[in-house]
Amino acid sequence: MRVIGLFIDWVSFSYHQQVWGGVQAFCEEKGVNLITLVIGRADSKQRWEQMRGQLLDFVDGQNFDGFILLTATLGLQIENFYALLDKVAPAPVVSVADDLPGIPSVLVDNTLGFRDLLQHLVDTHGYRRFAYAGGPTDNPDAQKRKEVFLRFIEDNGLVAKSEHILAGDFNTAWGAEAVGILIPEARPEFDVLVCANDEICAGAFKALAQKNLYAPHDLALTGYDDTPDAAVANISTVRQPLSSLGWTAAAQLLNLIEGKEVVASLCLGSQSVIRQSCGCPSSAQRIGSLPCKAPLPTPLNALLAQAPFALVDDMVQEGLDRQLGQRVIAQLQGVLQTGDIAQALRGMRHVYQNLAEQGQLPSVLNFPLTVLRRWCLAASDYPAAKALIESTFHQLLMQLGDELHMQSTRHTFDKDFVNAVLLDLNVRLIYADNFSEQASTLLALLPKLGIHNFQVILYDNPEDPMAGARTVLTSRGEERGGATELQDPRTLLRPQHSDDSEPWVYIVEALYDQKTSLGFFRLQYEGDDSLLSCIDQLCETVGRGIGTLRRIQNLESQVTRRTDQLQSALADLEQRNKTLNAVALSDQLTGLYNRRGFLSLAEEHFQSQPVPHPVILFFADLDGLKRINDTWGHEVGDEAIRLTARLLTETFRAEDIVARLGGDEFVILAPGCTPSVADNLAVRLATSFAQIEAGRYGISMGWVDIDMAANLPVSHWMKEADAALYREKQGKKQSR
Repeated sequence: MRVIGLFIDWVSFSYHQQVWGGVQAFCEEKGVNLITLVIGRADSKQRWEQMRGQLLDFVDGQNFDGFILLTATLGLQIENFYALLDKVAPAPVVSVADDLPGIPSVLVDNTLGFRDLLQHLVDTHGYRRFAYAGGPTDNPDAQKRKEVFLRFIEDNGLVAKSEHILAGDFNTAWGAEAVGILIPEARPEFDVLVCANDEICAGAFKALAQKNLYAPHDLALTGYDDTPDAAVANISTVRQPLSSLGWTAAAQLLNLIEGKEVVASLCLGSQSVIRQSCGCPSSAQRIGSLPCKAPLPTPLNALLAQAPFALVDDMVQEGLDRQLGQRVIAQLQGVLQTGDIAQALRGMRHVYQNLAEQGQLPSVLNFPLTVLRRWCLAASDYPAAKALIESTFHQLLMQLGDELHMQSTRHTFDKDFVNAVLLDLNVRLIYADNFSEQASTLLALLPKLGIHNFQVILYDNPEDPMAGARTVLTSRGEERGGATELQDPRTLLRPQHSDDSEPWVYIVEALYDQKTSLGFFRLQYEGDDSLLSCIDQLCETVGRGIGTLRRIQNLESQVTRRTDQLQSALADLEQRNKTLNAVALSDQLTGLYNRRGFLSLAEEHFQSQPVPHPVILFFADLDGLKRINDTWGHEVGDEAIRLTARLLTETFRAEDIVARLGGDEFVILAPGCTPSVADNLAVRLATSFAQIEAGRYGISMGWVDIDMAANLPVSHWMKEADAALYREKQGKKQSR
């Protein structure tokens, strides 16, 4: 089955939906598969537009049989269009709403209908002073409409000041902004504001009301496109055959795919639609001033039988589709032939359904039905027939009013429901702790929007989307294991269907957040038109939710990594501090504590022992160190000091504090040691020295029994111990 791609920049706007609807209707009738690729304007300097255009990188002529470009709204420079054509070759391409040299195009004559509307403003209302709220400067349609407007102003000698000719965007926000620019004071300096589309006009309506100005009493307004909302707001506008535009483009493309010849350029006509915003009277006012069609053949059956084409022509002039006009006449004939009004009402239900399928509101029947009633009454000679006609039209108009009310209520309900679901979706996606929670949210809420078949595809590396993508979620659930294998995004753009017996329609739109391209969202359209108005917002919401979670996870990962790095650095710093502290408190030659280390530990011991207990403080001195240095050198002297330190460490306990004060002096604090034990230790140490190299080295030792209850400082007891050592050395000298 054939597969065609439709490049379009939005789905939510009425203009796009009508063109899309024509393409979709053709594909459904002809059994052609359709993939709508929603892209941004790649030439835009806006990052979000460029990310929406990421899908262009994945398109080629291998997975599609042909393409339709809604060229007028895509905003690509001509060289970029031809680069795209080279990329999708050899698949044929059809351009919509803009003429590209060498490419079959389907256009709308923007001139005829627009000039008719402008001429109506001059001839019927006598307006001379004009202002213009235009569309984007890079949009071909917007530029053509502006050119037609300026040419008409010049040809007719009208006034349109340069400061009253603006360019902006095709949305209501720009319409409101344009009014603020054009009417800074209380009253406008022009008679009519011509808007480049109906949405701009709708925004202008709202902005005027905020200034206590109203159309058409204070300022006439006109639009362009004749969207459904324009009919509700009674906007005088220009009707483009947008649905026919899409249908014709799809038909042209299919002919190209099948190798048939096509016309290089097809141009569809536009027509003006006159309503109240330009200053024309309402339907009720017009009905009261219209003359009856006379002379008319009688009786009424003869009228309907003999002049149906004339009646339909008149109804078409009032804005009714010809086929619908014929169906309305047929319903009236049925009533007159059978007298069964209920049958006519049932038939009109089908008429309303047909209107809805064409994207039109039942209100288009209001004025034609009322005029037809007057004509039918004037053509009837019998009171019974007049009564039947009155009853029939009364019930038809009541039915019409009910239908309008129901549609309005449904529209409001649907809109509120969709907004509530999107709000719920947004909150739950943003506050999800992980992707599994987000997946559960999408699986729960998307069916409420009429989306039952969808896929979420994410790039493995957002910085390099072509490196591969994974299908992380489908309508069946979160994908795991082998289903998440890295794939070429070009193969994921087109869905894989095992059953191609029925044509399918998919819409693909980019997922992005802030400045990061995340992937794309692919959903199957299953006939619910209300879905179209929320797809763009839905994709923005999904992208923002996934992007927010990724940013949070990245931040958490960074925090965890930084925390680990900090903890490692702190541990390293602690170890370094310990090393530095040990170096600061240690004697480099012996590895024992130095004077600072000893004093620090001794003071700590004194402060941490509130209960008096036995403590002995020893002072020791290596005998004859100067003689050793002078006789055998300082290296031998250093070895003698290290030997003394080793013997002291071996003699005393591990909990005793052994330190070298400097030179040949050593100090030992021995908690829990008694005087008798101290004497034994001194003898044991002297014996150890005597056994080394036949008494080559000797040591002198003095000690003091510390009275902890005296609460005296360490320095006091060190002096006492030093004095005891001195007495010990003097005793050795006297004994020699």
